[in-house]
Amino acid sequence: MDQHHEAQFREFVEARWQTLLRTAILLTGDQGRAEDLVQQTLVIVHRKWRIIGPGNATVYARAVLANESASWWRRMRYAEVSLSTPAGESAAQVHADPAAPDCRASQAGPPRRSLRSHSTPRP
Repeated sequence: MDQHHEAQFREFVEARWQTLLRTAILLTGDQGRAEDLVQQTLVIVHRKWRIIGPGNATVYARAVLANESASWWRRMRYAEVSLSTPAGESAAQVHADPAAPDCRASQAGPPRRSLRSHSTPRP
């Protein structure tokens, strides 16, 4: 990036940092995470600066900010949790409650003979 574009970008950052930070705080609910989000956004805007220019930079930066925030929430939503189980035992064996009744019988439904007694006679 040449010095002219670099100076324009610096002016943009100085003028819009606080506005972008306030928006990021609303999106994340956390000051530290919001600052990281604004920095990620500015890196992306910097890469595209020649294309977007100073006239469209604010709109583009807000769109990037929202998209990056949504991506972060998506990643957090599906964070993988590792459960360690003792060797040779399945997770069902480790987490089974011995006092809990066997639910399979209750899920099977009523016995068939009781259903026959309630059915209508066949001609």
